[in-house]
Amino acid sequence: MNQRQRTRKHARRVAHPGSTGQVPTLRRSTFETVKKGHIIPAVYQRNFAVTEQVAVHAVGQTGCQIRNVKTAGTRRRFYRRTRPEGESIDDIEASLSALESSSRDPLVAVGRGDRLTQERKGVLGQFLGMQMVRGPAFFTQRAALLTPVIEQLQATDFKPEAVAEAGGDIEHLRSRLLESQLSSTERFSRMLGLGLKMGAVLGSMRWHILEFDAPLLAYSDHPVVVWPAGVAIAEPSATPGLAPLDAFEVRVPLSPEVAVLMTWADVPDEEVPVPVDHRFASELNAFVIAQADEEWMHRPGPEPPLVEGPCEPLSREFEPGYGLEAFARSQRRASAAKFLHRVRNKRYLKDIQIANPKWREA
Repeated sequence: MNQRQRTRKHARRVAHPGSTGQVPTLRRSTFETVKKGHIIPAVYQRNFAVTEQVAVHAVGQTGCQIRNVKTAGTRRRFYRRTRPEGESIDDIEASLSALESSSRDPLVAVGRGDRLTQERKGVLGQFLGMQMVRGPAFFTQRAALLTPVIEQLQATDFKPEAVAEAGGDIEHLRSRLLESQLSSTERFSRMLGLGLKMGAVLGSMRWHILEFDAPLLAYSDHPVVVWPAGVAIAEPSATPGLAPLDAFEVRVPLSPEVAVLMTWADVPDEEVPVPVDHRFASELNAFVIAQADEEWMHRPGPEPPLVEGPCEPLSREFEPGYGLEAFARSQRRASAAKFLHRVRNKRYLKDIQIANPKWREA
């Protein structure tokens, strides 16, 4: 079943207007008002900052500004949702903040080149999984998939009582369903639920910690780069990938000197950072910067290196014997796929399953 088929199945399942779930947020009566929502969390950006300052480039413009991490990578009230009764609330921000707080120590440790432990990997997997879906790309791509599918729904796709209530006006039902599915509550509900599933997938992959001997790496408001399987060579893309299960590799900068490279190879993680040649920094940067939505950033100082022209997967240098055949038969990937299939109809997860980082070590 491809993504469009899954989207159509989902649309039929929720075709009765008003069938939205509750957002799994913190149970508090009040929440702090947040005027600027971080697309890329400050806790992540501090790995790149000098005295809380980073160099910020606006997409399509020359030059950069030195900004505080409190304002870099933000959008006005981006995660604010409206309750059914009309009240605005920042409970999504509070939920994201809780995840960010628990990720602080692993981000700092791995970002400075410390050993990758199982605990650190589990926390960072969840953090990066949520990062994949908390940016504008997820909401844009979700709307682009849902809209044409809902517009094609017929009377038989809706519950009979809903059709009767609407007086047979199927266009009205489609409009109400689309409005419901694109509402702030539904969008953020999907974001939170899918982010945990993404975290399980990333946590099941084999991780390399790549370490440079100088601050060469940039990041952006979409820092997780997904290289799709079956693509041998590619130009940096402006559209972030959001399907890690179908990724040949995933790479993410964690600090100016450290990045993580993930594959589906059935061998243990590289827990100790691997020294990396400077030339790979330009490839990492090119893809991270290309998929920036509004801004990309780096540590104040020299501009990060950028490669020109198409590139091959980074795993060519760090994963001997890893290719499409190894990707297809990967037991790590099969385990992650089984988990996703088992929880496919669950909006929220109480726990997640990841492949052991010591996979097949014996």
